Amino acid sequence: MSRTHHLVLFAALVSGCGASRYAARPVTIERPGCAAPFTVISTVDGRVAGEDNAMEDVLEDTVVFSRDGRHTAYVARQGTSWFVVHDGERSKAWHGIGFLRYGEVGPIYAAQFGERWCVQRGAADDPCFGTIYEDSLTVAGPSVAYVARSADAWAPAAAASSLVIDGVVALRAAELSLVRASADGKTIGAVERAVAPEVADKLYVNAALVVSAPHLTDWTPSGGVTWVATRDAGLFVESARRTWGPYEKVSRLVSRGDHVAFVGSMAQGREVVLDGVKVGPFADVAVPSLVLSPSGDDFAVVVRLVGGEIKIATRRSVLTPVEGSPVTGVSELVFSPDGVALGALAAAENRQFTISLYGAATGERLWSQGGFGDASDLAVAAQGARVLALTRTGAVTSVFAHCPKCDGPPKLTAVRAMPGTLVTDPALSAWGVVAGEGPVNVPSERRMIIARSWGVGPLDFDARLFGAAVTRFERQGTLDPVVAAWRSQVRSQLTRHLGCPAPAP
Repeated sequence: MSRTHHLVLFAALVSGCGASRYAARPVTIERPGCAAPFTVISTVDGRVAGEDNAMEDVLEDTVVFSRDGRHTAYVARQGTSWFVVHDGERSKAWHGIGFLRYGEVGPIYAAQFGERWCVQRGAADDPCFGTIYEDSLTVAGPSVAYVARSADAWAPAAAASSLVIDGVVALRAAELSLVRASADGKTIGAVERAVAPEVADKLYVNAALVVSAPHLTDWTPSGGVTWVATRDAGLFVESARRTWGPYEKVSRLVSRGDHVAFVGSMAQGREVVLDGVKVGPFADVAVPSLVLSPSGDDFAVVVRLVGGEIKIATRRSVLTPVEGSPVTGVSELVFSPDGVALGALAAAENRQFTISLYGAATGERLWSQGGFGDASDLAVAAQGARVLALTRTGAVTSVFAHCPKCDGPPKLTAVRAMPGTLVTDPALSAWGVVAGEGPVNVPSERRMIIARSWGVGPLDFDARLFGAAVTRFERQGTLDPVVAAWRSQVRSQLTRHLGCPAPAP
């Protein structure tokens, strides 16, 4: 197993930095109810409010939520014992706690007992192993899959790694990687890595061998199972029905439902292939920008033409990001939930951002507005009826809300929002964001803001103190996981908020 695999150990972090770093940081959990429809993370002295559990350390940045926002779990320590506290109930005592997620089955985490690690799935106990690889953890529907390595010195090398699916060892091999699953969890597989140059990689799906190839670089359960393999002539994208290639490089294999798309590089440029339909070639393709429509039958991606112009390519059209002005880049592409509209954020040479809305099927520009110093977090409602984004004009950051088909100007709500944290419901009837002033690593300055986007009266705010400790992620050299954690928490609280009556105007 590659050494890039890792297991985040909360216990090790505390012992390495001193327990005092996490002392006096318990978590207040306000339980569901429309009178206080938020889970508030704050600090109290010595215990978790509403619970009889007095903990020495509660790791505030480990709090996770169910999708409906009504259940919580977090990691805590008492003496030398570690616990996961789920809705106020402690787990059994462990020597350490690894990753913590929340799935359909409840909390999912790695727990240390002696020298072994065991995954806990809600109320279920999985077998214990010497190592569990966090980056292999795959949660799909009710299913949980991961790669683990035996702690037994006598275990044969050829069976040292195990693919565990819902507590059952489904596959043993010397080295396993690329764990993938369908959205419903019914199709799960992994690649057995070759242990010698003359041996092929093997892709197993639902414990059955699907293909052997000298080097398998990626695969997806969609499209009847599709994979990327190295052959003598180059790289090929293959399935049981079709083969595409050869390519010098294959990037960004993405899928949705039965639809599969990828970017293939060849001598004459790069092309985008969706379900066998090729678009291009282009001089270049911004591979990370490739997104599929909600149904998976269309795509959008930023491309550069031979003449150097930056455009937006879809399955049917090549779109101009800013009318009448060259652009330096397109930062976001977002389909509406029904796939009818496509939104884009583009920066012109004058360093001004423009928000544009297109008909996905026709490529027609439906609406646009420019003049922003910055823009991010674009969201588009069904039929392109509403558009939300974080925008900046001068020194003022605002939530920009507009109904292109309605009369009246856009609604701007000034708020010092953190980019990447804006969350909306599908209809864009409400939004949530993490806001605050000061350095990003001062969690006490952050506030979660939930607001109604549309209505007769002014926007209704409910702002609560919002803490998110970032020390663990800073030690890993990135703050991106913190933004992801913020988004998750805002989304769960927005879901709960929308289940309550709207505030009076």
